[in-house]
Amino acid sequence: MDSAARNAIIGRLDLELLMALVAIVDAGSFKQAARRLNLTQSAISMQIKRLEDRVGQRLLSRHGRQVELTEAGRILHKYARTIVDLEEEARMQLAMPPLSGRVRIGLPEWFAGRRLQALLAQFTRAHPGVHLAMRADASSELREAVSAGTLDLALGIIESVDNAPPAVYQEQLVWVVGEERALEINEDMPVALFDPPCPYRELAMEGLERCGWRGHEVFTSASVASVRTAVETGLGISVFPESAVRPGLRVLTNAEGFPELPMTTLGIYKSSRISDTPADHLCSYLEKALCDGGYLPPP
Repeated sequence: MDSAARNAIIGRLDLELLMALVAIVDAGSFKQAARRLNLTQSAISMQIKRLEDRVGQRLLSRHGRQVELTEAGRILHKYARTIVDLEEEARMQLAMPPLSGRVRIGLPEWFAGRRLQALLAQFTRAHPGVHLAMRADASSELREAVSAGTLDLALGIIESVDNAPPAVYQEQLVWVVGEERALEINEDMPVALFDPPCPYRELAMEGLERCGWRGHEVFTSASVASVRTAVETGLGISVFPESAVRPGLRVLTNAEGFPELPMTTLGIYKSSRISDTPADHLCSYLEKALCDGGYLPPP
């Protein structure tokens, strides 16, 4: 089919249908995408059907619970992502006053990934007068920096309900081991952990004790990259947030005897001195983007 004939049968691309495609790719499933968009699963399935009818081609293929883009889906998703992001930026720029100034923000190292970077980039494109100074560190260090006034705001792990900010993000914790490493189960399990204070350390040790094993620290570091490398090279097992798992790591399952771990929850800690500043607007934007993005489980 030549390009003229193909263009003749493709209908106008509706923004809501493109949002559904982007949400499914981001979430990895129809169910999670529906929750992010506050729709039923059948409604988002119908939106994808309508989008496929418009373009005259299949965009997604399912393999069990996995959803993958077809070749046509990959082409359309690239443009859909740009269109959806630009629409969000336009709404943001129209809704917020002109902003300028420096914002000092802290993020846990494992969370400073592509999607959050995209959210921050979207904010700065909408507000080119804002300069973001980002610091990646342990949550305990970031909370102290906010209290000391050296950071304006920070995403951090919520460890206590006392004076804690509202939760804006939740993610599953998992056991990990080097992908190519044979795991020997015994009473003395080598573990690679983050420097104290870190809540994942306690969860790892308590989880191993519940299995009748003892955690033996063989490596510690404040760096996610360093702990990841230690696990990849076979020094020990560890506990990571799911989004921090990269190629070279394998998730250990209940079937292998490892207990299920809880979710990790993040909130935005902010200085009391940022009222009606660019940092205050960024904080509100992140709260809304993360909550609307479906990063919390349903109530």
